Amino acid sequence: MSKELFEPLSAYGELGWKGRWHENHGNWILLFSGLVCLIGFVLITFRDPVKTSVSPGKPTFKLPVDEAGQIIIPPPETTAVIRILGANITDGVIRAAVYESAETFQNPELAAVSESLEVNEEGLAILPLTVAELKEKIAIAAYYDANNDGTLNRNLLGIPTEPYGFSNRARNMIGPPKFEDAVFDRPDPGTVVDLLIW
Repeated sequence: MSKELFEPLSAYGELGWKGRWHENHGNWILLFSGLVCLIGFVLITFRDPVKTSVSPGKPTFKLPVDEAGQIIIPPPETTAVIRILGANITDGVIRAAVYESAETFQNPELAAVSESLEVNEEGLAILPLTVAELKEKIAIAAYYDANNDGTLNRNLLGIPTEPYGFSNRARNMIGPPKFEDAVFDRPDPGTVVDLLIW
């Protein structure tokens, strides 16, 4: 007779508890961890931006005024309006730039339009654009400069700590989006385009 027949079996079978753990539970834990990572990735990638309480029916934004205190209303037959939504309500400003090519994208000094905009009490800023001065394809980048220091602040990992956004809701998991992701057709005069930052 074989000697193995007389050796006592473990209470957990031939493999013992460590073997059974690796054989069954290890796979379940790996599957569970992968599922949690996948759900987290989907939530981060496809999350909705910050909702605002802007009511489109009544404009509450501050219009620019001239030296005499008269409201400067851009003529709708030549101007499109970009509404930038989602800013926090503090003493900061929204910095927005309009780009016309991949070579100038993300460089505010080379932007076709670069503005600092006041934010109203609902977290909204208005950027009027003279349509005739823009090329057929443009991309817009904006961020909320909460501390008004002129830069998009980042944490130690290089991730922005201030709300930002691009046209087409372009956003990458790592690094800024490309011009091709944010580009869209120049708006027609008299139209309003919303850009969300979060």
